[in-house]
Amino acid sequence: RLIVADHQGKPEIGRGEAERLITNEGVVALYGAYHSSVSAAASNVAERMQIPYVTGESSSPKLHTRGFEWFFRTGPHDGHYTKTMFDFMAELEKKLGIDIATAGILHEDTQFGVDSARVQAELAGEAGMEVVANIGYRSKTTSLTAEVQTLKAADPDVFLPTSYTVDAMLFVRTAKELDYNPRLFIAQNAGYNDPTLRETLGADAEAIISRAPFALDMADRIPLIGQLDAIYQTHSGGRAIYDPPIRSFVGALVLMDAINRAGSTDPEAIRQAL
Repeated sequence: RLIVADHQGKPEIGRGEAERLITNEGVVALYGAYHSSVSAAASNVAERMQIPYVTGESSSPKLHTRGFEWFFRTGPHDGHYTKTMFDFMAELEKKLGIDIATAGILHEDTQFGVDSARVQAELAGEAGMEVVANIGYRSKTTSLTAEVQTLKAADPDVFLPTSYTVDAMLFVRTAKELDYNPRLFIAQNAGYNDPTLRETLGADAEAIISRAPFALDMADRIPLIGQLDAIYQTHSGGRAIYDPPIRSFVGALVLMDAINRAGSTDPEAIRQAL
């Protein structure tokens, strides 16, 4: 039986819901969450109470380095993702004969944003790229005017933002108002890959590049993707499947497969199968 709880993107609610699901509902495994900060809090509970915790979506690199025995991740993390960004920039420099010498980093202040910015700054240093702005801001802020003004003054060759959807839309709108146009805009997924951003902002979302572990044109080579997309669209109001739901799907399959292979709903047997 599947029991769904809403953490509302808040670590403290995620922690409380994890405790409730384990203590009151008697769940034998936990699955989630989109927000790395929520997974960090909820998986702490799962580790203490010895219940398997699986995430397909949370991408903070620190999550799997805590020495936990009950935490499992099925997807790449932001260390992998950021490496692809810098590989892409190196190829772009070579192909176009340009020099991407400076970077500007903007990140929200939860675990997702902080860890993403840390990895980006480290890889920029390894690439000989100067970070001319590294700006954190409060998640779900109501204004990014000062941050955009700072970025415009610093004028980096590449802009690297890490934001969830509401913040990403606020940034794009603010940048347009203040006439800030990054020469190269490479986002850390999340809000910039949410179809809502493109649907809401239209042409203002043009020229934004984002890393992603999935693209729907992969269906040309993997027919199952098209079949899955058709099922997904019946539940999403016709919206095509994209990478967070795909990562959720893969992670959930892994957990269900582990339970089947365990042949048991005993948490330790499921952990061993994972």
